[in-house]
Amino acid sequence: SYYPGVWYTVVGTGGLLNVNTCSATTDFYTYVAGSLFWFVRQFGVSTKQHLWLWQGDIGDMEFVNGVQYKVLVRGRGYRGSSGSSGNFELRVGPATVAPSPAPTTPIPAPPNDACDSAQLVSVGTYWGTTLGSSTDATQSTNSTCVSSYRPGVWYRVIGTGGLLNVDTCDDETNVYTYIAVFSGSCGSLTCLDISGPNCRYGRGSSLSWMSQSGVEYKILVRQYYSSSGSFQLTLQQ
Repeated sequence: SYYPGVWYTVVGTGGLLNVNTCSATTDFYTYVAGSLFWFVRQFGVSTKQHLWLWQGDIGDMEFVNGVQYKVLVRGRGYRGSSGSSGNFELRVGPATVAPSPAPTTPIPAPPNDACDSAQLVSVGTYWGTTLGSSTDATQSTNSTCVSSYRPGVWYRVIGTGGLLNVDTCDDETNVYTYIAVFSGSCGSLTCLDISGPNCRYGRGSSLSWMSQSGVEYKILVRQYYSSSGSFQLTLQQ
């Protein structure tokens, strides 16, 4: 109540109206709704629309057809001061409704989205992505070492009888990753080890295990957070 202001009456049209002071002739800071503009219905019941805006304030509100609303335009000041004053231009008109976004084409799932379609890899570097991957990619593990709510993709490698290392530490990796290694078949996998982001630089993960010659291992690369992205997978021995 300690900021100066003036009142207007707006009669509702049954639709969304826009009230603003966004004009070059507005030369001071104004408040709109709540602590800014107050839209007060007849009988003095406040709707308290809190639109914390500044000079040239703007507010959209659904105005019931035929109902009178009171609009208060007042200055912005600080407690104990007289508030700011000046000239303004008040505009009332239909609100601009943003167009509906164009439908997006779903991103196809990677070919190695499921454990049964794991990509065969050997020593080398491979490009991969979690874009389009489904959370059921992790549900074939039946293991507590991998959560089922983060999308991931699958790879398989044949053991060499020596130490194998798999990592996503490449600079091209733009998503935080988890790596898990399993033995067994899809649906009854045994988790051998798991690693979160642990590369010295970047978002990648690195994991090593002692393989048995001729044994097939499954590698699951999944995103650490909710954001999907691409990575470079490198297998070394």
